[in-house]
Amino acid sequence: MSDQHDSSPAGSSALAGSAKVVAAIAILLVAALAILVVLDAISLAVFGDFSKKILLTASIVILASVAIGLLSRIGKS
Repeated sequence: MSDQHDSSPAGSSALAGSAKVVAAIAILLVAALAILVVLDAISLAVFGDFSKKILLTASIVILASVAIGLLSRIGKS
């Protein structure tokens, strides 16, 4: 087997990994809310409110992670 090295910096893989984790958590939370709607534990209006908040929060965390990753790369140059 031959060893092949990635041409991408180590910081970008960690950044992509953290973005995937945040996105996975957001998807699981929205899925849990959808299950509660199906079981009539919460109303559809509450589901809409909570899912918007979850997706907006996940977007903010992912964008903040990208910004921190870019700033850390600039500092190393």
